[in-house]
Amino acid sequence: MKNIQSYIHTIILAILLSAVCFGQASYDSVAAFTAKTTIGVTDIFPFQTKVANKYTWRKITGQSMWDRITDTTEARITTLLNASNSWNGINNFDGATFNAGAHGTVTFGDSVVSLATTRLHQMRRYNAVSNIAAATEPMNNVYAKAFVVINDTENDSCVIFYDDSTLTFSKDISMPNLTITETVSMDSGTVFNTFVLGIDAYSPITVADTIITFPVGQVPIAAFILPGNLTDGISRITGTAFTNGQIIVLRNATVPYTILLKDYVSGDDNLYLAGNFTMGYNDILTLMCIAEEPALAWVEVSRSNN
Repeated sequence: MKNIQSYIHTIILAILLSAVCFGQASYDSVAAFTAKTTIGVTDIFPFQTKVANKYTWRKITGQSMWDRITDTTEARITTLLNASNSWNGINNFDGATFNAGAHGTVTFGDSVVSLATTRLHQMRRYNAVSNIAAATEPMNNVYAKAFVVINDTENDSCVIFYDDSTLTFSKDISMPNLTITETVSMDSGTVFNTFVLGIDAYSPITVADTIITFPVGQVPIAAFILPGNLTDGISRITGTAFTNGQIIVLRNATVPYTILLKDYVSGDDNLYLAGNFTMGYNDILTLMCIAEEPALAWVEVSRSNN
């Protein structure tokens, strides 16, 4: 009996000694854990994984965890973007910043419709190969401090900008037709290389006409196409939209006939000439408007008896 008790005591002593010889890892309580805001590469995260029919403890370092997260995220982004640098199916952004560099541009295809208004800084079309918008599908609003328009070969450009009063083009302007409804101002350095006045034909109804009525928008030169000799004389020129200072040039464009223009005598006559003028073929009379309707009046500027 004593031998059995001695063996038991020996076994218990061996167990106690092994507990002292092999150190035990101590763990803090959850309440005593130190909070961290960053993950270090050497930090270790414990987790359990099922092996066969039991759970076994495993560990992963901070570096390994970061590598796995980035690999998975980049793979999913690549799938989402369809590996073509386009946002397929992404409809809403709370905000985005595009920096200079290889990934600093956004390319919009010709079929893109922009519903939102972009005003901050600028939105530039990269490698413009066609017109922006069209007559049937115009842009609702386009904002910029200055617009840059490039030529077809993309080796020169024109800047268009507005300074609260004047729209300025940095290059020459060419247009087939121009209508100005108010005034044109030219400084002392303005040079006209070519100045061509438009010509309209005007035909009196009969040789007994004494009044010429020009239509709205009559051009500066009126070429008379006469039905015969107007010997009774024209004593009044009327029309709408004539203004003070407006110049008109009258020319007889009919070879065999003449037309008489008469100086003011009385009543509703409104031609103030340097005497009566019988205009033969290619003779010219220049008049200036000195009073508007209803008291429209004309004064002679010059005449040419050719």
